[in-house]
Amino acid sequence: MQRASMDKLKNNQPICICTPAAEEKTNRIGFEILTRYAKKNGFSISRDNVTFVQKDFYHIKNLQEDPRLDGAWLCFYNFEGVEATHEGLDFTFIDQHLSPYPNFSALEILTTDEIYSAKKMR
Repeated sequence: MQRASMDKLKNNQPICICTPAAEEKTNRIGFEILTRYAKKNGFSISRDNVTFVQKDFYHIKNLQEDPRLDGAWLCFYNFEGVEATHEGLDFTFIDQHLSPYPNFSALEILTTDEIYSAKKMR
């Protein structure tokens, strides 16, 4: 979420979120993350005030080029979070700790036992 849009979220005003997969299934999950964030922070939001718009995976470019966008959904901190910081965007990255949504983005790492043993962090 762009930090400039956080008051809109907290005041249950209309917000617009870009996503590469704007369909009801994924929109429901995106809204649930925002709902849990709101509840944890003592406010509530209504589904009618959150619009998800279909864009591509270039979240930072989309946020920079489309002034109606308040945030992006289906982002990863190691990509979009780092890029947003590099580009000087003032943002709040609402992850599973802020939301809370435990294990939502638990990406799997697949490897062999041999490679894991040889390269694991100590």
